[in-house]
Amino acid sequence: MQCRDPTFEFGTNRVEAAFAAAIVGNLVATAFGGSVLGGSGPRASGALITAGLVASLAADPAIAPAVHGPSRLLALTACSVALSGLLQLMFGLLR
Repeated sequence: MQCRDPTFEFGTNRVEAAFAAAIVGNLVATAFGGSVLGGSGPRASGALITAGLVASLAADPAIAPAVHGPSRLLALTACSVALSGLLQLMFGLLR
């Protein structure tokens, strides 16, 4: 099995595709969701923010996965997701 470069075909349209997927996903969830309060919005925006974080970390030479391997990038991304979950939990408890 041969791995292809993910930027080969879709390199220039990645950000636009992410925003389109977030918008269409929210519209579909709103149209067909069974709840009055939709829960799909924060997940789509959170995914976009996490993707932006990963992209900016990957571009940093001190963290670049091509030089240091993916462990630093994965650890920093996992820490940021865990911290965002803790913040959501704290805001929920303070409500």
